[in-house]
Amino acid sequence: MTTHSRIKPLHLVAAGAVALALSGGSATAGALITGKQIKDGSLTSADVKDRSLQAADLAPGTIPATGTGTPGPAGPQGPAGPAGPAGPAGPQGLSGPVGPVGQTGAAGASALDTVIPHFRGEGVATGCGDGASIIAPNPDGVKLYWNRRIMDTSGFLKDPCSASSEIVAPRTGTYLVTASIEWPSNSDSAMRTLGIKTAGQAYLAADRRLNVPNQPTQQSISTLVRLVQGQAIEVWVYQASPIPLSIRNDLSTSNVTMQFVSK
Repeated sequence: MTTHSRIKPLHLVAAGAVALALSGGSATAGALITGKQIKDGSLTSADVKDRSLQAADLAPGTIPATGTGTPGPAGPQGPAGPAGPAGPAGPQGLSGPVGPVGQTGAAGASALDTVIPHFRGEGVATGCGDGASIIAPNPDGVKLYWNRRIMDTSGFLKDPCSASSEIVAPRTGTYLVTASIEWPSNSDSAMRTLGIKTAGQAYLAADRRLNVPNQPTQQSISTLVRLVQGQAIEVWVYQASPIPLSIRNDLSTSNVTMQFVSK
């Protein structure tokens, strides 16, 4: 035997009343709840949905205007940034005032004494004050001496006016040596020789020429020579005429010079 449940009309009426009460109740509650019915300070942040309120929902002055709040404490200094590009050059400044004139320094030592030692001997001689007699024939020649010295800035000439006099280098270096003589007039046409040598050595330079008969013969030679300090220079002459010849000791025509050139 099958049993069937039956819905009675009373049940339907009750369900409709409940539904009506529920729908009408919420509307009635929303209309009845006001600010007067909410206790002051009872609502908290937890009762408000996040980001559901706007500035317009709040009273004026509740949110401070941007930038008007109290500044917070300064944060720590950040690391230095990379150097920026160099700026353009500024305009040139005005010239400063002219400085005072400096004092003139003391005069330096003579160039002849410190840089270019120089010697000049004049007037050939066999002693002091006389000419040099050149005997012929003399294959070894005759060494010349000098009556006086001029511009002997560094003591070139040792024992002047004596057979032991020498022209010595005051320092090691290169020197320019020049010698000049004048032979007396003679009728022969034999050879005349003028030479420069270091002491006891062969000629460094020499001038050889035939005599012009009945005319004075002038000779001059120059040479560069490297000398060690204290090394001597000598001037020698030779003539092949049949008679002795006396070289004039004239100061302008017979002389020797020696000048320092470089180290």
